[in-house]
Amino acid sequence: MEISLQPTQEVAQSPDKVAEKQKLKKATQDFEAFFLQSIWKAMRKTVGQGIKSKTSESRLYTEMMDEVFANNMSKTNKFGLGDVLYKTLEKSVDAVILPASDTDKKV
Repeated sequence: MEISLQPTQEVAQSPDKVAEKQKLKKATQDFEAFFLQSIWKAMRKTVGQGIKSKTSESRLYTEMMDEVFANNMSKTNKFGLGDVLYKTLEKSVDAVILPASDTDKKV
């Protein structure tokens, strides 16, 4: 029987910290979706509209389709911007929110 003396990465987190990390994850995914939608919109501007001009309905449909595309792409974590932002900003959440035992000592 082998016993591992490696420290584990799993540390009990306070409910406040878990909630803040969930909010941060959602915010970084939303930012990635917004960024991807902006890129997609900029790419569409470079493509000609063809012979027929687009109607307002088709433009609205295209914008809605781009929004769904960007949201779905950000949720798959294939692009990676949201994940990089989350990993970077997660450190600040850990530093800002003190565990309950630390707050008791300061009072």
